[in-house]
Amino acid sequence: MRENWYRQVLFASMGLWIGGVGVLAGGVGAVSLALGPWWAGAAIGLGSGVLGGYLGARAAYHPSLHERFHGPVGLVLFAGVPIALLVAVLAVLVLGSTPSEGVTAALLGGAIVATVGGFVALLANLPLWKARVQESSTVYASWSARQPPTQRRRTKYMTGGFAVVAVAAGAVAFVVGVEFETMWWTVFAPLTAVLASVDSERTVEVRDAGVLVDSSLVAWADFESFELTDEALVLHRASRYVDRAQRFDREDVGDLDEAVRALDRFLDRRES
Repeated sequence: MRENWYRQVLFASMGLWIGGVGVLAGGVGAVSLALGPWWAGAAIGLGSGVLGGYLGARAAYHPSLHERFHGPVGLVLFAGVPIALLVAVLAVLVLGSTPSEGVTAALLGGAIVATVGGFVALLANLPLWKARVQESSTVYASWSARQPPTQRRRTKYMTGGFAVVAVAAGAVAFVVGVEFETMWWTVFAPLTAVLASVDSERTVEVRDAGVLVDSSLVAWADFESFELTDEALVLHRASRYVDRAQRFDREDVGDLDEAVRALDRFLDRRES
């Protein structure tokens, strides 16, 4: 039931993405050809785009599209193209000659609608892609785990240090008359989010297609080895300059032997 709902959202957002382009064409065309007020053309473009995109997506639907949309193709279509369109419209409005109010509204409206529709399509496709991966591959082990204890403590200490600095900066800002509300949103809110995520668990599945961590699938070719330390199960990813290892608290892994046997199928074990 939930998968059908996500699919409906995907179809609708794809239509919204197409409709955003239709708003540009319909709105600007209506104003330029004096066919009616700008909002009439924009409404026609948005309505026909959403309806056409929705019906077209339903007619051409195949489960394999979730894999295509999750990869580079989806990023280019639903993120790259709308962002480029929005930047181009803003460049025209800032650097070019100022068009009429109707054309300006249609351009901005279309670019914003296409951008929103594209990002919603990407978000709605994530759970559908994950379900597709789970259906088409075999799971050998699964667990939910937090970061290792040392990593959690280090994150808490760093967050506490930043919080102390932020409080000191807030005191100085209060003395010199800067609004504290700005300090909260730019400093304290991110710190709160980081602190809240320290003890959150990540769901891991060892599959023949790779390691599925929450909604991110990492192929086996991207890993070098795995390691079992005193406090963590570590999956080492291939990287020349940056440590990209994924670490999980071994105490959280329900069946550690099963997890190690599953990893032995695909990766070399690094001795501690």
